Amino acid sequence: MMELDKGVAVVTGGARGIGAAMARRLAAEGMSVVVADIDLDAATTTASGIRDIGATCIGVPCDVGVLESVQELADRAWEQFGRVDVLVNNAGVVHAPTPMIELSSDDARWVLETNVLGVWHGCSVFGPRMVEQGTPAYIVNIASEHSFGVPLTGSAMYTASKHAILGLSDVLRRELPEQVGVSVVCPGAIDTPLLAAEFELAPDPAAERAENEQSIALGRIGHAHEIAAAALFLLSDEASYITGTQLLVDGGRVGCFPVGSIARSGVLAADAGS
Repeated sequence: MMELDKGVAVVTGGARGIGAAMARRLAAEGMSVVVADIDLDAATTTASGIRDIGATCIGVPCDVGVLESVQELADRAWEQFGRVDVLVNNAGVVHAPTPMIELSSDDARWVLETNVLGVWHGCSVFGPRMVEQGTPAYIVNIASEHSFGVPLTGSAMYTASKHAILGLSDVLRRELPEQVGVSVVCPGAIDTPLLAAEFELAPDPAAERAENEQSIALGRIGHAHEIAAAALFLLSDEASYITGTQLLVDGGRVGCFPVGSIARSGVLAADAGS
């Protein structure tokens, strides 16, 4: 396994939510961190906060849906640090609740370009360079509880994109040499700005949140730092015999409740990767 306190991590969608929590946790472990986000101002602010705790961190603009942008991100990371040991493909978007037959092609394309092509771009650009380093490295792709047959009315393209990440990751693990580990973390409903914004779209935001909490075995919405902790476990020596896995971190919702009844009730909220 890699030595985290001497390594370099790149986190896409790292300015907010799960991505920011991931960047802070990796920095706390001693890693130099690149916070990549389409919102450069937010990425810079998050990176500055991480530097305040004594860590090395830079904010870099990146639109993961554009291959050239991801290539520029990789170039910047290697120019600045000379290596990348961890890539967290976290950037993701969710379209407004819309029946599939009413979803515009522009919205569908936006979700797929960000959530699926964005992960593919990250893996295809960073993976070969990680192999060339000749040292242990790891890719963590962020999917969702929706990757596990948890459909939600109005989220067709988002759900499809999160299923796709599992398939992409499974193939990637077989194609990359064993020195580069690949695993997927699948968050449930996580308390992020994006999730809060989704609740605000409901007629009664408080009721919407309460219904979500009732559908979770642990009875509460998750926290971004809990997803970061799960990812850190995969990167640690404690997970030395784990790769190619799909780690579901959802407070027990998928495993403890009838999926069909939850989906029909419409109370599942999308996770917020960034």
